[in-house]
Amino acid sequence: MEEIKNDIESGMMISEILKYLPHRHPFLLIDRIIKIDKTNSAAGYKNISNNEPYLKRNSAQKLIFPETLIIESMSQIGAVAILSRPIYKGKIMLFAGIDEFKIYRQVFPGDSLVTQVQQVYLKNNLGKMKAVSKVQEELAAEGFLSFAIADSV
Repeated sequence: MEEIKNDIESGMMISEILKYLPHRHPFLLIDRIIKIDKTNSAAGYKNISNNEPYLKRNSAQKLIFPETLIIESMSQIGAVAILSRPIYKGKIMLFAGIDEFKIYRQVFPGDSLVTQVQQVYLKNNLGKMKAVSKVQEELAAEGFLSFAIADSV
């Protein structure tokens, strides 16, 4: 995936992100979208703070951001990339699965988890995207996310 640069003109602040996702604090796991390409990719980040309610302790008793929430953060950034397209206005995105997923490092309070997603395919409201998360240019996690797009209830 290409290098991510902070592009204010094509990014989204939290107020705009909330238009596309039903998630609210503490379940919204995006702080900002830094780049979005309306056709097939997006990048965003989640700053991990010491007072997050879902931090857990690892075997060394250090607080860590749970691996499942890394995947959820990736999924939310992917959802914004897809649902921000006019054709999907009023729709919701449902997480369908993960493939070839690897966690390379733990994420700690004070880290900024930067995620880039790239659509692999989207047909008949079913799709797959490649997601890569890094902390300070160090690979944290990567894999493929499957999803379905449905009407909002």
